[in-house]
Amino acid sequence: RQQTYVKAPAAASTASRFGAEVALSADGSTLAVGAPYDPSGALGVNADPTDRSRTNAGAVHVFVRSGATWAKEAYLKPASRFAAVEFGRSLALSKTGDTLIVGVPEDWNPKFDSSGTAVVFRRSGTRWVEEAYLRPSRGSVAFGTAVALSHDGDTAVVGAPEDTGGTGSDKPCD
Repeated sequence: RQQTYVKAPAAASTASRFGAEVALSADGSTLAVGAPYDPSGALGVNADPTDRSRTNAGAVHVFVRSGATWAKEAYLKPASRFAAVEFGRSLALSKTGDTLIVGVPEDWNPKFDSSGTAVVFRRSGTRWVEEAYLRPSRGSVAFGTAVALSHDGDTAVVGAPEDTGGTGSDKPCD
């Protein structure tokens, strides 16, 4: 049965595709909602959601539950303008919801001659900070299409399904 209905905040654009991707912490206390076409060009944690300077920049809205009530805790944007391209198209939360990884497969940074990043955020109390900006170790295409986190949030996996470079290994992992 339906327990609640989480709706896009008033400042969210109807074109933002709020809810295109969602992640719920295993303990059910934290919900991350991707809005990959959010038009805010502002950067960083709790940036200005009413900014309309960049088409398809993307955002992630974080909600926390207290009893049966969900409340907005954060509006997350990357610190780098390169990662502000459909930010929020893939995401994952740790078991407690204190670590969030956001994949950005459309990011293109000419300095690295590759596309895609993943951005890791950590929460301490109610404060979110951007902890890491992950790039592939070599040229890659669509790095960040899929992301996953271990329960403790200390291990991240980032998918790059269009990567055709390098060599693989058929040896099992230890």
